[in-house]
Amino acid sequence: MDIETDLVVIGGGMAGLVAGSVAAEAGLDVVLLRKGHGATAQSSGAIDIIGYVPGATAYLMNPVEGLHALSAMCPFHPYSALGRSQEGVPSDPGRVVSRVHSSVQWLKDKSSGSCGAVKGDLEENIQAVSLLGTSKPTCLIQETM
Repeated sequence: MDIETDLVVIGGGMAGLVAGSVAAEAGLDVVLLRKGHGATAQSSGAIDIIGYVPGATAYLMNPVEGLHALSAMCPFHPYSALGRSQEGVPSDPGRVVSRVHSSVQWLKDKSSGSCGAVKGDLEENIQAVSLLGTSKPTCLIQETM
């Protein structure tokens, strides 16, 4: 089968869905390919930004604190990469927080009014209860939770 499209996104997880959505909003013809349901279809609906820094046993009260700490501790972490303006330049924690905030706001705007609408923000981690009765820090949960 021949398919003509501007962009092929491989993977139907959160990153693939967002990449395809943003590209389609920009006017591209997008085809998304995925195999099976994947973890996104089986997830709790919570969106974790950062609940713990590496090696810590206590959870963070808010993701902003964690993004700042992670930028300093782990320069090659994907969040840290968001804070670099060019190769070889140290990550700017303020830029990391700003870019993650923009992404969170985009997700909240896009999910608003749907059955998957999310609430929360980067200012506070919520202690959400998992299906197994344990708690976990997360900053965004579905409104139905």
